[in-house]
Amino acid sequence: MKLSELIKKKALPSFCTSNLDVLKIILIYSQKKSLPCLIESTSNQVNQFGGYTNLKPKQFRKKILNLAKNIKFSKKKLYLGGDHLGPLPWKNEKSKISLRNSVILINDYIKANYCKIHLDTSIKCSDDKNINQAKIFDRTKYLLKKINLKNKINKIFLVIGSEVPLSGSNEKGKIKISKINEIRDEINKFKKLLNKLYKKQISFALVIEPGMRYLNHTISRPKLKNFLPKKKLSIKNNFFYEFYLTDY
Repeated sequence: MKLSELIKKKALPSFCTSNLDVLKIILIYSQKKSLPCLIESTSNQVNQFGGYTNLKPKQFRKKILNLAKNIKFSKKKLYLGGDHLGPLPWKNEKSKISLRNSVILINDYIKANYCKIHLDTSIKCSDDKNINQAKIFDRTKYLLKKINLKNKINKIFLVIGSEVPLSGSNEKGKIKISKINEIRDEINKFKKLLNKLYKKQISFALVIEPGMRYLNHTISRPKLKNFLPKKKLSIKNNFFYEFYLTDY
């Protein structure tokens, strides 16, 4: 089942760790509960230069498939995603270099048959005085034009958006919950862009901040009873939400 079809029915957690022992336990649990399993690697963990795991996308995928094979976990229920794909590993470089590396990075994930691609261009590079939504959108547009996604757009679930908090769940500032008018503006921009690039409507996810956060000593719980208008907006406009930050 395609990832977009799966999450139409229920929310799906994403497990983003490079610890193979933890990943094995997650797969065993998912198998026992007859659940699908979405495992993601970040651009810092796994990239064309190896990342801090010293693994490239194809190598990481192979390790996950071997883990699944060893416990006889069904490949049909296993989904792989690339998280925060963009300038993050090269934030100390100039934006031109960072974006050029980002294109290679994303294409490597696509070639490795990852089915979920999260584009994150919200990272400040060394020559950025500031970063704002307009710049984030323009850089996302640049990446979408440059990556080799056209032939695989029906197989890949795309995650985009500029309301991306710092990766790693270490942000100390106040939680800025995404507002419905901001979400509507983002959706209109991205729908128009995707329709122009791929000549059809693309089902995708928008990253938002729902008010969830795990820090070292505190947990912030979202008030999901206030989420109904945003849910109705997503159903009406054929898109999904990706919630941040819920990792620890």
